[in-house]
Amino acid sequence: MRLSLYAVAACALISAYPVSAAKYVVKASGTVERIATVDNGVVNLNPVLINNLTNAGDRISFSFEIDTSDVTLTSLYDADPSINIYYFTPENISLSMGGYNYKPSRISPTGSSLQLWNGYSSGSNTVDMQSFDVFDYPFSDSKDVYPFQIGSGNIAESIGLNLFDFTATARSSDLISEIVDPSKFGSRSFSYGLLNSTTNLFYNVTSSNLVVSISPVPEPATWAMMLVGFGMIGASTRYRRRSSKTTYA
Repeated sequence: MRLSLYAVAACALISAYPVSAAKYVVKASGTVERIATVDNGVVNLNPVLINNLTNAGDRISFSFEIDTSDVTLTSLYDADPSINIYYFTPENISLSMGGYNYKPSRISPTGSSLQLWNGYSSGSNTVDMQSFDVFDYPFSDSKDVYPFQIGSGNIAESIGLNLFDFTATARSSDLISEIVDPSKFGSRSFSYGLLNSTTNLFYNVTSSNLVVSISPVPEPATWAMMLVGFGMIGASTRYRRRSSKTTYA
């Protein structure tokens, strides 16, 4: 009986213990809808691709982690009370587009940003937005494999995940303390950019109607509490089984 009470108490502690709301894992999946190029200012919406790893119709899978307690609020749009832009360093980045897989061991510590809009007036629309932009600027031939034939030069990659709500009801503030469920945004789009700034060649991959999730990452203390609770539940179960055995003389 005592172990059962301990197990119940452990379960209560698990459910009451707050999951960290500082670090999040962001995931998105969808399908490549369009690949376009800009070559020295000339836009081509239907380029001929040779020996590429990514094609229209390929599956996209993208994920990364963001620690909202380790960000820098920029001075951009300081005069506008409906917009905040934060710089952050993404962790555990993973991108798959068809035959292209991108899992950098480290990424440039500057450039990646989270842009938050709350009731921003854009033309005739009032918009809420939650936009994640992950940039990698090695500016060198640091990789042998890219999804497209980009040539030699200063190479940079960018990945964007943009969530828009044109009813302006998704967010209640432009603060990073409020990370909103992606299902509240009617528009969810993905973009991938590959730039050779030496030759001015740019590839752009776009997708819409994504499946997006944002989940808090539990702190180590939370995992420890859960493990203790599950262990006590297991001990309680074993104790009850032993106690329920009937012994015959």
